[in-house]
Amino acid sequence: MNKEEFEKSLLKQFNSVIAKWEGGIVNDPDDPGGFTRGGIALNYNTMITKEELMAMDHDDIAHVLYTKYGEPYKIHTMSPGLALAFFDCSINQGPSAAQVSLQHAINEFNGKESGVLYIKVDGIFGKQSHAALQTIMAKYGNKNRYRMLLTNFLSNRMNRYSMNYNPKFMKGWSNRLMDIAFLSAMIELEWQAEPGHLDSWPTS
Repeated sequence: MNKEEFEKSLLKQFNSVIAKWEGGIVNDPDDPGGFTRGGIALNYNTMITKEELMAMDHDDIAHVLYTKYGEPYKIHTMSPGLALAFFDCSINQGPSAAQVSLQHAINEFNGKESGVLYIKVDGIFGKQSHAALQTIMAKYGNKNRYRMLLTNFLSNRMNRYSMNYNPKFMKGWSNRLMDIAFLSAMIELEWQAEPGHLDSWPTS
């Protein structure tokens, strides 16, 4: 599956899941994102006006979300369950939170026997972080242990909810995280069960 195939198939599935949780219009005074529609918060997307946001259809919104919260981090090269979990985290908690959570997950996964160097946790998922993830996928992507990477990522994301977040939103966030965790795990299992899944998965 190349990047184009990922965007035509898996990404559409991801968009449906995220749209369910983002809902329609939210303008809660306690939400730092401010006026939000479909996951696009104007306070974090200042290049978009309220009028422009209201004029967008579902495909427009999905394109903006992928362009900002998914594509720059090469989610098409991640195993599909991890890609969904990362993409949703990037939208819900911000790209920096998603990158930090994944960098921690990579370091937590790495044991002395893994052969993958520990990476700097800086919220910038650059070449070193990408290479470390690809090494883990290549060496462990067909083993049960690989799914611990997704588990580590999701637990790191859960922990971040307790850090400087308004408890008013905790129930909804917890429900969202549990749903994403279940769906991501199912997608990951299906991917691992496919013959040659590692051979056909893009690395760049």
